[in-house]
Amino acid sequence: MFIRMQSNIIKVLFTVSIFSLCFKQKSVAQSYCVPTYTEGCGVDDGISSFTINGTVLSTGSGCSTGSFQFYSLNSASVSAGQTYSFSINFINAVNDEYVSIWIDVDKDGVFSASELVTQTTSPVAEPYSGNITIPVNAIGTVRMRIRVRFEDIADDPCAAYTWGETEDYLLNVACPVSQTITQAQNGTTTVYASNAITASNAINSGANVTYSAGASITIQPGFLADSGSVFVGKIAGCPN
Repeated sequence: MFIRMQSNIIKVLFTVSIFSLCFKQKSVAQSYCVPTYTEGCGVDDGISSFTINGTVLSTGSGCSTGSFQFYSLNSASVSAGQTYSFSINFINAVNDEYVSIWIDVDKDGVFSASELVTQTTSPVAEPYSGNITIPVNAIGTVRMRIRVRFEDIADDPCAAYTWGETEDYLLNVACPVSQTITQAQNGTTTVYASNAITASNAINSGANVTYSAGASITIQPGFLADSGSVFVGKIAGCPN
């Protein structure tokens, strides 16, 4: 490894370029909360079908027992950092549903507030279509939760509601070829790329951030690791 200055750009180069696999086969067999409903989906307030990136994950599913279903054998392939369209049909074509979607990025068995990827704040009609962006550090097989709630915002992945339904699916997330990081980063996170990472961002105090690239990590002017932060750059690419 050596560091070379090029036109005010510090580029970290490594003598070995590793071709890395883009899927992390980490188990998602976690103890997730099971949301409950006092009335549930019944004949109206549930998910009839769900499609993402052209992959149908459920169709004509009707009302699940207990108004919750984990489709453990159904998955869709996507890439981290990319935006994908999705569509939902409701049972009986009702028009007063609210939709929220979470992705368990860190695979810890908890859908945290920061893992909410989309939410409607007004009622929607079917078929409802939208877009979600896959978080850049959601690599491998991750669990996604969709909650539908009648006449109110589905703002909690676990709370008990009156009417509605919840369905969980799996996403197989490939890491991106390259990453360009410009936004400040907080907390503990790892950013992956199978080829190169270019960074001109700040890493805020207290953050613990790792950049893992397959070929190179380029630090551009503007990059800053604040006092009290930990920054690690390594040539390892995507986890396998």
